[in-house]
Amino acid sequence: MLLEVKNKKIFAIVIILVTIALIHFFYNVGQYEGFSSNRIGLEMFYNFNGCGIFLPFYILLGFLTNNIVSDNFYRYRKNKFQNFITVREGKKKRMIKEIKIVLLSSFIVRLLLHVIVFFIINEFFADINLKFIGDPSYYPEAFFAFSHNSVISFVFYILYSCIGFSIISLFLYSIIWIIKNQYVYKISGILVSIIFVLIPAFIGNMWLANAGPRCYFETGFLYLIYSAGLLSPGIEVLKVNSNMIINHLYFYIGIIGFLILSIVCIGISIRRGSQYD
Repeated sequence: MLLEVKNKKIFAIVIILVTIALIHFFYNVGQYEGFSSNRIGLEMFYNFNGCGIFLPFYILLGFLTNNIVSDNFYRYRKNKFQNFITVREGKKKRMIKEIKIVLLSSFIVRLLLHVIVFFIINEFFADINLKFIGDPSYYPEAFFAFSHNSVISFVFYILYSCIGFSIISLFLYSIIWIIKNQYVYKISGILVSIIFVLIPAFIGNMWLANAGPRCYFETGFLYLIYSAGLLSPGIEVLKVNSNMIINHLYFYIGIIGFLILSIVCIGISIRRGSQYD
């Protein structure tokens, strides 16, 4: 137990150091040095969190979705002592307890990552100005993705990205009884975060190529399986759109989609009778 706690502390330190290194790397390759615009700090923050502009941090997020808490549950799923506890508590009660832990832990970790990234960029690279007044069309779309007020939009982004990260983590938790190989499960978060970007993007490229500017229904359908819509809400979009209400709607559609996938995967596990072997 003490060794596990120590390993988790080392893991957390490594993640923080890797995040700082990625910010420094992004600042250099993003050619932000020398710019004095008051929007550079916030633009850098949003771009750093988006997979379309900077993939490494997005991959790190994918890796963390199942390696914060769910990985422990995966390793303990055939542990005799854990099975004994499960029998005493009841499988349903135990699962609900684990789901709560996954959701809460994931939300907190994503929020802490936001705090670290915000602090590092603001203190060492460029001041992050949250208040922009004027025509939103003059600024990057992420600044006003969820509101005409850039501060409120930023708050929504932080909240949504933390919730989205938790939902993806829940989906990764739901497949711990389906994936048999431990090493495959270790990288399953990365695979899910990438595959569920490529598939809707590929379909959308064919499906929406000749669609009109108001093809909200067709685009919304793809958001059911679009992981970037949860990990980078408002930053990574399948089709450019200036309607803030639609951006909110797409986010909730993504939540519904991955919740359905999670329920289906848990149902498959229960049918196979392998939930707590």
